[in-house]
Amino acid sequence: MWKFLLLLAAVGTLPAASVGEQVYLTTVDNWSFWKIRATGPMTDDNVKVTCEAAGMRYPCFRPGADGCGEFYWASDCIKFHHIQCTTLKALSSELCGHTDGHGEQCQPLDDTFVYNPAWYDDSAYGVDFETHDWGLQGADYNNMYALCAAPTCGRSPCAHGTCTDDTGGYTCSCENGWEGTNCDQNIDECASFPCAHGACNDTIGSFTCSCDNGWTGLNCDQDIDECASSPCWLGGTCLDHVNGYSCVCLKDVTGRNCETGTTLFNTKSNDKEVVRTVTSQ
Repeated sequence: MWKFLLLLAAVGTLPAASVGEQVYLTTVDNWSFWKIRATGPMTDDNVKVTCEAAGMRYPCFRPGADGCGEFYWASDCIKFHHIQCTTLKALSSELCGHTDGHGEQCQPLDDTFVYNPAWYDDSAYGVDFETHDWGLQGADYNNMYALCAAPTCGRSPCAHGTCTDDTGGYTCSCENGWEGTNCDQNIDECASFPCAHGACNDTIGSFTCSCDNGWTGLNCDQDIDECASSPCWLGGTCLDHVNGYSCVCLKDVTGRNCETGTTLFNTKSNDKEVVRTVTSQ
């Protein structure tokens, strides 16, 4: 029985092995801050494992920046700059617009625990918005949120582009055909109505036109010359129209293509005028 209880106790203190719910908080000094649901007690080790399992780093109780001292900060934690010298207050300032309390007055930070080296029982430092409690010893709490951080380009926010880190954020250089902060909006190349006489089909970075009858060209702006095949017989004159033609026939010639009747053609042979008669039925 005692062996069974000891085994349960040992299992209960194991660090999280999988990634739980992830909630984006804010971006500060080139780091995006997230809170991630952990499994088990909220110890420093568990916070660390939870963040690393998500492919992220983790902040300490203090940001480690110049002027804030390195007490409750460790070299394996991230370092960031903010006017506030405690991480949760810095996030409260960005998220809620105030630094009242120690982070427990900011709802997005509810049930969040931050890595706090050399604190009690390997405990991470936590806050509870609902009860407005702060300084919660993580070893006494289970399955809360670990505070984690990633370089702003570390989570590949640019869906169709190249990410570049900037101070306090990032920029995306979009691939051809994409736009938006995260290059996730397809540019509608049909928005400018490029097809003069046809339907526009938007593609990534380009467009195609389905031309109306009688039109051709990339932009459906070229009238097809229906007279190019010389459809008018017996000397008729062809008049091109959009998607059609008409023939102006000579005297005594009829038919849509001037194909019925008799007409005379005057030609010269050996400097003499010769009259030929052509008949078609």
